[in-house]
Amino acid sequence: MMETQIQTNTTESPELRRTHKKPKILLIDDEASFTDMLKINLELTADYSILVENDSREAIRTADRAQPDLILLDAIMPGLDGFEVLNRLEMDPLTRHIPVVFLTAISEQLSFSPSNFSEIVQRKTLAKPVRMKELISTIEETLKKDGLNS
Repeated sequence: MMETQIQTNTTESPELRRTHKKPKILLIDDEASFTDMLKINLELTADYSILVENDSREAIRTADRAQPDLILLDAIMPGLDGFEVLNRLEMDPLTRHIPVVFLTAISEQLSFSPSNFSEIVQRKTLAKPVRMKELISTIEETLKKDGLNS
């Protein structure tokens, strides 16, 4: 019987492995199929811990409780839209520091009010369907800018 050996990465000390923290990203979108697909893709292609909320009101509580490093936020949702979610996050001292990237379909931009449109142009915004390479690049850039990723 032949014995199989598993090769481990010996360049990383156990201490370093214990201190490595995956960036935590909260994905807020009312379309469960979209969030499920995006969560799977991000976890398979990048080193992130993904939290998902499909209810905008619950998403505010999750952000407060989980303290993610970044929020990916749909602009148009039932109940509280993404702009109201952002407004509430920015008013809360526990969440105002969390960077937010908008994800939205191009056609949705037609329904933006002037104040919402100015909010969207002031923030990083990605169009749905989003390309994974562009999304990961945006996540990395945002995390680096905020000193959360090296």
